[in-house]
Amino acid sequence: MLIREQQYDFKIKADKVDSLKTRNFLPAEIDWMLNLAIQNFVDNKYGDFEKIQDLTDQLSSLVIKSPTTDQPAVPVTQVASGVYEMKLDDLQFPYLHLVRLNALATKQGCSSKIMKGDEVSHDTLNKVLLSPFEGPNFNWMNLPYVFGKDVSNEGKSSIFFYTNNDFIISEVYPDYIKIPKQVFFGGYNSLNGEYISTDPPVNCDLPPAFHRRIVDIAVAEASDYINKPDYAQKLQKTFTQ
Repeated sequence: MLIREQQYDFKIKADKVDSLKTRNFLPAEIDWMLNLAIQNFVDNKYGDFEKIQDLTDQLSSLVIKSPTTDQPAVPVTQVASGVYEMKLDDLQFPYLHLVRLNALATKQGCSSKIMKGDEVSHDTLNKVLLSPFEGPNFNWMNLPYVFGKDVSNEGKSSIFFYTNNDFIISEVYPDYIKIPKQVFFGGYNSLNGEYISTDPPVNCDLPPAFHRRIVDIAVAEASDYINKPDYAQKLQKTFTQ
């Protein structure tokens, strides 16, 4: 659905077209509700992503694959002995959730290998680095990593890889779910400064099959603001579909 179709669908479902029952929503307000619904939809579905085919379908258009033209290999920087950093800010799309991660490793006297990234928690990191089975290992292609603050940018995040100086990481291939686009009907300046009134419309980048469900969630959210008593029931129904 185009954004103008989602706006119209919202008005129909909210009983706002040519209706004097309640105040009409402005395009900017509908966009706000739709964007809130998109984020709630993604957050609600991510926990079971790739466990249930329907949920995989729902988020598939947000999954960025690497290395591809969409997301080329991401460079890393050595920040300590045997520790490499990949800045999430260096990704081509705004990052939401990691799906899979591999990296290119080299070792003197050996051919390059693709290492399988393995996320570990900070409280087990020391144990992992000392383990002959879980720790960094070029032959077994083990590459533990953790998330942390970007070493040079406040409020930004990075992924840190540990090699125990057994090999060198040159680039990383992250598969991740990007933050959905903010939809925009047009004709106004968005509060976050992303769009101005003369920008062209921006459509929802979730798979089209689920655009009507986004409208349903937005209408349920809006019901709370206009004091419709069936808000909770509507919202629960749209999330469980």
